[in-house]
Amino acid sequence: MYYINNLKNNLNIKLPKFGTGGGTSRYKYIIIFIIFILSISIRSFGLVEAPPEPPEPPYVDGGYDAEGEGVGTKAGRKLPEPDNNGVYQINNKAELYGFADIVNGYDVVGEQKETEWILKERKQNTSANAKLIKDIEVISLADEDACSGLKDLLGGIEYDKLGEKQYTALGALSWTPIGNNSTPYKGEFDGAGHTISGLYFNNEKVSNVGLFGAVENGTIKNVGVKNSYFKAYEDVGGLIGRCKEGNITNCYSEYCTVIETSDDIGKCAGGLIGICVDGNIKSCHSSYCTVKSKHRAIGGLIGWFSVSETGIGRVESCYSSECTVTGSGFVGGLIGNFYVDGTGTVSGSYSSECTVTGTSYNASVGGLIGRFYVYETGKGRVSGSYSSECTVTGTSDNASVGGLIGDFSVSETGSVTSCYSSNCTVKLTG
Repeated sequence: MYYINNLKNNLNIKLPKFGTGGGTSRYKYIIIFIIFILSISIRSFGLVEAPPEPPEPPYVDGGYDAEGEGVGTKAGRKLPEPDNNGVYQINNKAELYGFADIVNGYDVVGEQKETEWILKERKQNTSANAKLIKDIEVISLADEDACSGLKDLLGGIEYDKLGEKQYTALGALSWTPIGNNSTPYKGEFDGAGHTISGLYFNNEKVSNVGLFGAVENGTIKNVGVKNSYFKAYEDVGGLIGRCKEGNITNCYSEYCTVIETSDDIGKCAGGLIGICVDGNIKSCHSSYCTVKSKHRAIGGLIGWFSVSETGIGRVESCYSSECTVTGSGFVGGLIGNFYVDGTGTVSGSYSSECTVTGTSYNASVGGLIGRFYVYETGKGRVSGSYSSECTVTGTSDNASVGGLIGDFSVSETGSVTSCYSSNCTVKLTG
């Protein structure tokens, strides 16, 4: 009737009044039928506006349903539940992946249409707090065989497709780091003394990779990452890829493989943290890790540790042990490059039994620190720290190598006190 009334109003048609007799009633229906046909014809030519079609709802290929279960491309994941204080309780690997989605952003979905779901809303919380309730194994490897077993499983340092198939066959999902450079993690993550093992990431187009991709003004404490593999473009670490003004306490990485593949100068990799700016790192370590990078800063614990002009940074009571560290820039058993423009200290820390190799023409290679550089406005100090039984190698005669520090470039406000190197092998092979 909408179209009939619309047509009548627009064409100024007056319908005749009919009686109740059979004959006149027949004419009435004939005229109504003619008007209906005319309305369709006029509507087809755009003379009468049709009501708008309802818009198609946006669809997504995966997300979380009302119960917090992952569907579609998020299948196998689950959003963890918060406690009374709003701290997410992570009990298993599905909830670990779910927490990464809470920080990075996720879709809440409704009704399913074929292979897609109606998008209801988009949620994200970069300041979400979390606590591990149990140890989490994405894949399981016995500790005594972890190093060799992981390399066999993943095809060694130069990861191959066969390794990927084996990994997937064990029911593992490729890891999505918590936080990224655009939306870094700003909350508090408490491992409560638990470990996360068997994480896997392999994408040479992605930067900022580790258990956490990027952390800014966040707190990570009491957690270990074991038997995991991270291969990415730049800024890669077993725990954190990139950290700015974060507090990292009582954390470690063990039997991890960390690889940075960029050909650009200025990229970083570390057994625990790829790059850290103005951070506070305390009581952390990395052990039995393999760290490899083509450029810039590579360290058994931290690739690049820098302090900005107005910043404060500390590495305190940390160590690396039995790590293999290889790169072509600043290479150190503990820290690849310690760069101070503000106020920075490394204290009470050491590296032990690390194999440290600089492969470029002018590499700076040290058993403890590859390069220690204090800018003229900075105040930098290394104190009470040492390297022991490390093998330090420069593959070029032009490399700077040292049992403790490879390249020492400091202003009058930089110092090294109460430090030593013991039983280290230092050599040039170029």
